[in-house]
Amino acid sequence: MSKNQSLLLFTIGPVQSFIAASRKTQDLFTGSMILSEIAGEAIKSVINDNGDIIFPYVSGKGDLDDRMLLASIPNRFLAKVPTEKATWIAQRAEKRLIDKESSTGFIHEMVNMSKGNIDNGEDFKNHPLWNLEWQNQTNAYWEVYWTILDMPDDNITENEYGKYYIDLENYSGCRKTIRNFNPLIQSGIKCGTFLNYSAVFPLNHGKYKNSRDFTKNYLAKKYPGKYKPGESLSSLAIVKREMAERYTKESFPSTVNLANGKFNESVIDKASADEQYHILVSNYLEEYKKLNEKLKTTKSSNYPILLEKAKNDKVLVEFLKTDNQFLFEEFTMPQALEKEYDVKIASDELSGFVSARRELLKAGNEKPSKYYAVFYFDGDKMGEWLSGSTKNNAGKLFRVTPDIHRNISRALREFSINTVPDAVEKRKTGKLVFAGGDDVIAFTTVQALWDIIAEVRLRFGRAMGEVTGNFAPATGSCGIAVAHYGQALQDVLTEARSAEKYAKDKLGRDAFAISIIKHSGERTITGAKFSEEAGYIALIKTFTKAIEEESLSGSFIYQVESEIIPMLDAGGEKNTEEGKAAPKAENIEEIKAVISSIIKFTLKRQTETMPNKNKELTEKLKKDLLKMVMSTKNATGIIELTALLKSAQFLMRGGD
Repeated sequence: MSKNQSLLLFTIGPVQSFIAASRKTQDLFTGSMILSEIAGEAIKSVINDNGDIIFPYVSGKGDLDDRMLLASIPNRFLAKVPTEKATWIAQRAEKRLIDKESSTGFIHEMVNMSKGNIDNGEDFKNHPLWNLEWQNQTNAYWEVYWTILDMPDDNITENEYGKYYIDLENYSGCRKTIRNFNPLIQSGIKCGTFLNYSAVFPLNHGKYKNSRDFTKNYLAKKYPGKYKPGESLSSLAIVKREMAERYTKESFPSTVNLANGKFNESVIDKASADEQYHILVSNYLEEYKKLNEKLKTTKSSNYPILLEKAKNDKVLVEFLKTDNQFLFEEFTMPQALEKEYDVKIASDELSGFVSARRELLKAGNEKPSKYYAVFYFDGDKMGEWLSGSTKNNAGKLFRVTPDIHRNISRALREFSINTVPDAVEKRKTGKLVFAGGDDVIAFTTVQALWDIIAEVRLRFGRAMGEVTGNFAPATGSCGIAVAHYGQALQDVLTEARSAEKYAKDKLGRDAFAISIIKHSGERTITGAKFSEEAGYIALIKTFTKAIEEESLSGSFIYQVESEIIPMLDAGGEKNTEEGKAAPKAENIEEIKAVISSIIKFTLKRQTETMPNKNKELTEKLKKDLLKMVMSTKNATGIIELTALLKSAQFLMRGGD
């Protein structure tokens, strides 16, 4: 059998560290786009050399010139290439990206473009140490891995393709364990985002003492709003900052604007119906502009659905582009402004703004919020689907060929560029960072979180079901982090990734896990299955609706927990690893019956005294809650349930 076709698996990295190394949400979005564009350049190179792209779905090079399609390109791709040219094709694609010996390639072009924005016309432009640092950091950071596996040219069977794909993934994994050695000597102040790299500045040039001095007296003054005094940035971090305008005309919403989606929506709704309130918004905006003339901040942004809602009202559109940090008194104290912007403003100069803000907040229907959510969604066991290892209920294996793999890629592209944006941005207060293949990263308000993650998971299953003929359920898992807007973004992203791992490893996939990082430093994590039969998200929505409508007291779940925890402790042995009660199997059914009685009694006692009791709603809550309790298999499940409802209540109140 002649072997003149090969599979090429090509990967660009590091991914997570590059995306997550972000002080601003704008840096996060830009990092994602940079990776997509880099991968797109490698794909173009392979297509030019007669490669056939299997994943992601690319109908031609023109797709990679479309910004929307480009944004869905992940950091790895799979292609079928002629065996006699396979190594040459891979090497050409790698050199198109980066040639470390000559410091050329697309990545260096991108870096030089960013560097040119910084040093254009400056006397340190050709300073050797300045240029060398940018070059060395670029060569040391970026990694390109590729793996080639020969296979038959024609008539490859379903059994064969699955085996080839598994072997290719395994070989690629083995290759990545052999790390490239890129020597890099770093000294001086460290970068605030890429912690293993030094902040760059024209060392020994004489004009600037160190990188912080360089940022304060050069970058922050030349680009107010883009750079802030006190930042220390490596060339990698500067590239993310400088490339932002390449990918979007609007800035990405800041964490505080993301936290205040519900507040901003309430402003739009009230101002649209109340002329006097609209005047208050206009007054606030005028005072904000006066303050901003001194601070010279750049325009912020907001959720797409809110910008669309306000698009016919210039005042409201401009309001949505204000920085919501200024809604909080502690941020607009003179000392806080001086620390953040290196600008001295006396208290009396702030009086007009403070008065306008006070009147706006006093007349509003919502209070500003300080918590937002970010989530990672990832398809479960995609390797099994693509290797032909997935079994249905009858025990039959799902078989894959290159054409079937390509069809799955096409379905995932549709999911990424149309389905996910619709679910996240067009229907709810969500903002997408990245959607490519089965991966999604997005921000949401804490109020819209449950609807959005449930919709993304549901639509992913449908997309896979359509292309696989509903051979077996296709599921995904979600990791969520909820945090105060002032929490370091890198920490929040790390927490969301950890929650995703918790959902997959601890909860057994087809699950969501939510980690809440309170401003006090307290952290909690809990989660549950997405399973429609269990209906955890439906229960959460009923529970929070009952509290919002004052059909149920906010103390309900705490009262239930205070009674059942001691009983669970007494009912069995301690689980020392989790620190939770674990009753013996013969006691659990009896315990669940007692807990059900406690829930019934507490609900009855509370709902009788509530001013707006909705019997239909509370009866549904009781039915769903009792069903959930009886379906749990052990005490840990019951404790997780109470923890989940407490987390949902925290989110429902906007983090208060």
